[in-house]
Amino acid sequence: MIPALLFCSCLLAQQAAIQGVAVDAVTRQPMAGVHITLHAMPSGGQDREDADTYGAMSRPDGHFSIAELKPGVYYLIARHNGYVQVPRKNPSGGTITLKPGELLQDIMVELTPHAVIVGHVLDENGDPVQFADVRADSAGPSDGRSTENTLGNARTDDRGQFRFAVPPGKLYVHATADGPAFRPMLGSPEIRSDGAVPPVYGETFYPGAASKDKSELIELTPGQELTGVDIHLAPKRSVSISGRVTGMSDPTQAFVSITSLRDADRGSSNQEAFTAPDGTFAIAGLSPGKYRLTASTPSQGGAALRSAAVEVQLDTGDETGITLALVGAETVSGNLEIEGDAAKSAGKLTVRLAPVSQNGETKGAEADDSGNFHFDQMFPGKFRVTVMPLPENAYIKSVKLGAAEAQDGLLDLSRGVTGAAINITIGRNAGRLEGSVVDEDGKPSATPFTLVILAASGAEIDDTNIRQTKAGDKFSYSGLRPGKYRLVALDPQQFMGGLDIDALKALVGQAPEFEIHEKDRLTKDVKILPAEVTGAK
Repeated sequence: MIPALLFCSCLLAQQAAIQGVAVDAVTRQPMAGVHITLHAMPSGGQDREDADTYGAMSRPDGHFSIAELKPGVYYLIARHNGYVQVPRKNPSGGTITLKPGELLQDIMVELTPHAVIVGHVLDENGDPVQFADVRADSAGPSDGRSTENTLGNARTDDRGQFRFAVPPGKLYVHATADGPAFRPMLGSPEIRSDGAVPPVYGETFYPGAASKDKSELIELTPGQELTGVDIHLAPKRSVSISGRVTGMSDPTQAFVSITSLRDADRGSSNQEAFTAPDGTFAIAGLSPGKYRLTASTPSQGGAALRSAAVEVQLDTGDETGITLALVGAETVSGNLEIEGDAAKSAGKLTVRLAPVSQNGETKGAEADDSGNFHFDQMFPGKFRVTVMPLPENAYIKSVKLGAAEAQDGLLDLSRGVTGAAINITIGRNAGRLEGSVVDEDGKPSATPFTLVILAASGAEIDDTNIRQTKAGDKFSYSGLRPGKYRLVALDPQQFMGGLDIDALKALVGQAPEFEIHEKDRLTKDVKILPAEVTGAK
């Protein structure tokens, strides 16, 4: 029993603690009821969800304390209704490093009161618009142009009124009201018109400009409530899409789904239109923009049919003559080969087909001992090919659809699935890259936590591209396909408000290119991008 007690006492001696006070950044008065959380930085292969989290609530005198903490690196978040959620501001960028047995005292957490914006969205007749989407975006630090970093958003009520809280600072406010085709889904009423042409409104910046270049920049101070921010929607010409659905015996059983692609090919609004007895369809009252259409039939009483997706760009006029050809689901077969290995080595590997720019689920098929695989119930579309788990030091060298090379593993089956055969070759001489994060002087960075992003030129960015790297640790990438790449490092504390994927792509696209060949074992250090380059606040 004594050794066990000694062991427990030793563990307690290693634990750390923090103490501090939460105050209002404007009045400097102590704040009660502030929720303080400490989030441990993930280490090694640990997931963020598995990292330790500790919490406390500030007392009436503003003081808080958290004990029995494991030594390590943490970031601190403070939350309180009516105040901006912020990380602790300190020289290390919002993180706290606790050593075994350390008591860190006198932590000052300053919370800034929210500002509030109140206003209305009105149509061209001055009537209130219900269910309009209103958003506030931060302005850039120098030229005042929007960086599309959303600070707050709301939807108008039956009086056309909106109200939401935002961090103080410079920002733009703008509203969007979808065309009539989408209003039934949102549950909003029709906007008043003469009935001849449905009214359509584009994105409108306060006070009523169709472009942010002509909009009014708003500057808010902590705790300020700004009223009278009324946005008069800028009318736009209504456009329509029409066409015909083919390939079914009973045209009245088919329906067309249309998706508005406002956000980098991610559908933001959906609507369905049933076909007429002759198979035709028409969708009116649309705002100019990019849309994706697919046709399908219900599966009750028979096999479902579906068309390939068709994307349409509506700018100045209507789009007519769209044809959506329905087909049934079919089987797609293929073969998986690993260079230099016996056929049986391909067994137990799983081939995955993920839909690209379309609805649908990712499908997986396991290769047999001869490397053969097949997918059932496949409809036309475009799919990204992946293989998992790849053998060590392996990469997807080529993907072929029949005899044609599928660039970057992208299969185009949008014209049909019949007779499709996929041939995948796995190479065994992948490249490898490792390095360190350094500062402007080329010395190891002292930033406690860095995001390193490696992306093939022109390729998409996802979780597989990103490495979470602690100060002093090296980052590494293996299984790299030969080609050209770009490498960047970011301090995540600069983006506590979020960093959208388009901004991230732009940052990566500015990095210099370098090439990785088969069998390469490269060492390459990367500097953290400064805040003025990333546009972070």
